[in-house]
Amino acid sequence: DLEVHEGTDALHPNFKAVFGGGLPLQDLNDPTLADVAVIVFDEPIRGVLPAHLPNVAMLGPAFDGPFDVGLVGYGTTSLAAATGAAPFDGGTRRFTTMVLDTVYPAVATLSPAPGDTCFFDSGGPAFPTVAGHVPPEVVTVQGIIVGPARADMLCAGGTTIMRLDAPHISRWLRE
Repeated sequence: DLEVHEGTDALHPNFKAVFGGGLPLQDLNDPTLADVAVIVFDEPIRGVLPAHLPNVAMLGPAFDGPFDVGLVGYGTTSLAAATGAAPFDGGTRRFTTMVLDTVYPAVATLSPAPGDTCFFDSGGPAFPTVAGHVPPEVVTVQGIIVGPARADMLCAGGTTIMRLDAPHISRWLRE
């Protein structure tokens, strides 16, 4: 049985889409990027532990040591499935791990290790994993998927995440 939860959506007041149609719309060095929105549920959801928000400027240290980046999405597994050249295979929750590549002021890029994200994974969480597994304690979501890392290698060349530890994003999320 599917349970529906009511809530209110909120878009960051200075929203700037980082990508559109797989192509970069903004300079990744722009510290004011704000490609983020949330849903505030009317009531707590039973049986679901809420994730923690990261401390400001903690992305790099969060992935020091044995940590990889875990990502969850409901997207397709290939560019062909996203464009209709192959049967659509989205709508199933999938998990993969990647490694931190480049940290920018408000976003970060990830390299495949071994997986990658694809179309319709946007909005999924990015969090530290240990040896490819989610730690048993409540996780800290470090970012959300906003697009590819390379427009010339969609679904295969890495991923860009919005940093939830960027000061202007962190402040807004905590309001």
